[in-house]
Amino acid sequence: MKTETSSPSQRFADSVLALRPRVAVFDCDGTLWSGDSGADFFYWELDRGLVAPEVAQWATARYQDYKAGNVDEDTMCGEMVAINAGSSLESLQEAAEEFFSSVVEPRIFPEMLRLTRELDSIGCEVWAVSSTNDWVVREGVKRFGIPRRRNQGMGNVGTRSWIDNLLWHHGCHSVDIAQWVMDNPNWDCWGQKGPDHKELGIPMDLDEAVGTVVAGHMRTVDVGEVNGHFFLNNSSLGIYPEVVREREEIRHHGIASKWAAMARAAIDQLRRFPMVTVTLRLPDRGLRVTSPLIFVGNNRYEMKLLRIGRRSHLDRGELFLYVARDRSRLGFLALAVRALRGRLDPEKDFVSAGLPYVEVATSWRRTLRVALDGEVMRLSPPLRYRIRPRALRVLAPPAPA
Repeated sequence: MKTETSSPSQRFADSVLALRPRVAVFDCDGTLWSGDSGADFFYWELDRGLVAPEVAQWATARYQDYKAGNVDEDTMCGEMVAINAGSSLESLQEAAEEFFSSVVEPRIFPEMLRLTRELDSIGCEVWAVSSTNDWVVREGVKRFGIPRRRNQGMGNVGTRSWIDNLLWHHGCHSVDIAQWVMDNPNWDCWGQKGPDHKELGIPMDLDEAVGTVVAGHMRTVDVGEVNGHFFLNNSSLGIYPEVVREREEIRHHGIASKWAAMARAAIDQLRRFPMVTVTLRLPDRGLRVTSPLIFVGNNRYEMKLLRIGRRSHLDRGELFLYVARDRSRLGFLALAVRALRGRLDPEKDFVSAGLPYVEVATSWRRTLRVALDGEVMRLSPPLRYRIRPRALRVLAPPAPA
């Protein structure tokens, strides 16, 4: 007697549906459909003369540089949108509709089409994210019943929700499932590349990642919060947010790749050397400090030897505050070199402390520029940092003993 077994794709879909997620976020290329729709649309436009000849010549050479590894992906994706400057949105959407129907639609994975519809039928909010231009993504996700407000393609400048930003910023690909319960805050998130995937041991290989979902092992990790904004890794004030801000300004003008822009911004900010003077209100005392860098980690960061930037625990229920001791340019440059070599010493390089909360106050600035997991924003002081213990639930392999 033969017993029927479901296909791997069906087992995967069943494991997703069994979680009954409130929110499901899908990447597009390679997940909802096969191939690289962004690159295909680029060449499709060039073949039809939809881009000016001189722009097409430049863009073709630029794309070859990208494939050779000389241009980073973020820059290339932005430039592939920018080549359409001057075209009306209506004409671009019409072109995307024709392109998707003739080129990409035959490559849609029927299993994913069924999964998205089944998720919608159980009340799940389905989103799509992609670095492909927004016109193609918008046209494609129509087939999956995903409304325009729930797709984030390159060139979509709409405001992102916290969960969407969480999944987007941390490079989640394949299927990502998140749940946020307002009255008892907790988040469920899974991804082929999920938040803190290295520290959590989430597999990078798709087959292994699917196995992680099927196994269904849930871990809980802490979430940091400041003035209603969340971070999974760290937040900082001082020179780092200024470097990131300038880096993005440089890249906005299209004159440097991400890493070249970062180096240029770092050199410029080291020359300016911005300092922050604030009062740190700790549980047991107040502390007035002037420093080029104040860093708040979600749990303790290992800063010795080769373990810079890693955390041995993500669920100790504490923030870890680091204040750079040296206030001279030369001293801070030496600290940066030690950081690159993985040789930071928390005792010598920082004033540090583990805390359940910390308040950062200043009386002479109306706002402070703050970095949250690499995203820069301005917040009004006082900055009230706190930890949400075990607020994020993640499908991941068991923690090592």
